[in-house]
Amino acid sequence: MAYRHVVLFRFRDHVSDDDVEACERRLLSLADHPGVESFGVHRSEDTRKGRVVLEEVTFTDRDAYAAWRAWPEHVAAGEQLSEVADWWVADHPLV
Repeated sequence: MAYRHVVLFRFRDHVSDDDVEACERRLLSLADHPGVESFGVHRSEDTRKGRVVLEEVTFTDRDAYAAWRAWPEHVAAGEQLSEVADWWVADHPLV
């Protein structure tokens, strides 16, 4: 069964636009991994609550998601983003 991973990143106010763009590129670099069916990174047009970036990924199954989550590139991206953003995650099977 396909598995969905959705993250909203809210960048801290002191973070430069260049750094936000660098993080978006870093997130996009995570698309090339076995089991990824679709991958998107989008910046919200609504900035009333700050700069928010959406990452949405569909995996072939929960095991593919678990492998991606443990992938060193994903771990490193999470460490980079933890310095400049807070985030909320929703993971669920697609039914």
